[in-house]
Amino acid sequence: ALKIPSGLYRSFVERNDMSERISRLADLRNFFNRTWLFGESLSNLTEVRIAETCQPYYLATGEEIDMAGQDFVFMVRDGRLDRYVDGQVVEYCGIGEPLNESEVLFSHPGDGRLVAAMRSELLLVPGAMVRDIPVARWKLLELYQRRQRNFSSLRQEAGAQA
Repeated sequence: ALKIPSGLYRSFVERNDMSERISRLADLRNFFNRTWLFGESLSNLTEVRIAETCQPYYLATGEEIDMAGQDFVFMVRDGRLDRYVDGQVVEYCGIGEPLNESEVLFSHPGDGRLVAAMRSELLLVPGAMVRDIPVARWKLLELYQRRQRNFSSLRQEAGAQA
């Protein structure tokens, strides 16, 4: 690593109008580093690429999101989404939770409907980028399998009660 005096670095950043970009990337990297999906084993370059390419997406309370056909991992940055299956809330998706794993991994829509329980901000990370990160791809597969088991169990319980 190259060592340069902090004053020289600050001067370079200000002269090139990079302060806002650096702050934004640092904030996003900090968020992603605290998530289950991206919180380990990523190189600095990969962290920067994720932060640079993600897109914000905002939902109002009660707004539903349709992820079908969208090749993005949706990360809840703020707020909460509730997943409904057969009219019942079956999952609460809070800050740091990844969504849309079935679409990213298998080009198949996920189960249920996702509705914002409050004003929410999501970050859309391109699916191709996530698939190129082996540990993240593996974690998405684990998440997909866990959700499939949970939703299958819920459907069986509902069928048994009917």
